[in-house]
Amino acid sequence: MVGSTSSSTTSSDNDDNDNDTDTDTENNELEKLLPVDIACSNNKNPTREEIRILCNAIPPLHFIFLPQCYMESHARMHTFNKIVALFGNEASQYHEGMMPFHMCCCIAAPRETMETLLELYPDAVTSRTIYTKDTALHCYLASNRSETSVAGNISTSTIRFLMKKNHEALSKQNIFGMLPIHIAAHRDLSLDIIFQLAIRSPMTLLPYRNN
Repeated sequence: MVGSTSSSTTSSDNDDNDNDTDTDTENNELEKLLPVDIACSNNKNPTREEIRILCNAIPPLHFIFLPQCYMESHARMHTFNKIVALFGNEASQYHEGMMPFHMCCCIAAPRETMETLLELYPDAVTSRTIYTKDTALHCYLASNRSETSVAGNISTSTIRFLMKKNHEALSKQNIFGMLPIHIAAHRDLSLDIIFQLAIRSPMTLLPYRNN
């Protein structure tokens, strides 16, 4: 009987710990909510101008992917969907040299988010950033830096997705003369990722020059 009571107590303690963990997670997410998240919450319908103000004059589709603003949560996804509905026609616009899709790749956002942006503007996957001439693939591979990759580690499946959408990106140099495979090697990404890049474009393994 004593053993049974002890086991029951331990189980109860574990349940309490799990509840505490869930509560802490919810509190952390609440602390990260932005004014625009609150404005876009359920049963609220902010105007385009109100959202622009809450995004600090930064185009909303760009604002949502700023590293300091991005967070994977139900609330943020709701905000993203609301912004897409109101500002989807701005998916082709540049802000500080980048389209929303470039910024999405820079923080290694989920593939589903990338697909939503490409539905708004399919040509974004073949576009390049204005100042550094990076393709979306460059941006995604470079996102493995701890200070910018806030959505998680990059994945080979998303890399294959980007390569399928724009195979020519494999042979595109940015302003620094770097191909996507050079960025992967420079970032110490896994051999599997480097292999995926090399097998689809063997010529990138040859010495290169900055044109």
